[in-house]
Amino acid sequence: MRTSGNLALNPAYRPAYQPSQTNLRKKADVSAPRYAKAKKKSNLFVALVYVAVIFAIALCLVTREVRLYEKSNQVNALQNQLEDAEAATKQAMVAAEQAIDLDTIETNAMTKYGMSKPQQNQTIYINVRQGDYVEKTADKHVGENIYDGISAVFGIFGIR
Repeated sequence: MRTSGNLALNPAYRPAYQPSQTNLRKKADVSAPRYAKAKKKSNLFVALVYVAVIFAIALCLVTREVRLYEKSNQVNALQNQLEDAEAATKQAMVAAEQAIDLDTIETNAMTKYGMSKPQQNQTIYINVRQGDYVEKTADKHVGENIYDGISAVFGIFGIR
């Protein structure tokens, strides 16, 4: 066998037709435009789908923010109404307290209902002694241990 200068062996058999590199390139160039056009169309479609998805997400986010803003405005309006109502209630209470005149109430009680002030002998004073002491009402010590505490809690509900 012969070598071709780089110590690689030359094959003994050569096929009758061997396509050259230029023929292979021509075939690749012929089929490439179809594939490129199909690839460009699919790339364009994918890009449009991505743009549509991003647009939909952005639209959802914007509508959510608008709804939150509207609800926030409603809450603020209701809080303002509540504050106004509370202020009106306080003013009405003050007006009602100022309208009460104890002298007119006393004269009405004496004239309409025949009431009178108690006399000195009708007044009885009671001395209530208040000492600091505790009465023991139960002998059972609740909560000495965990079991007694739990059973006391369930005992309230009638569960034993």
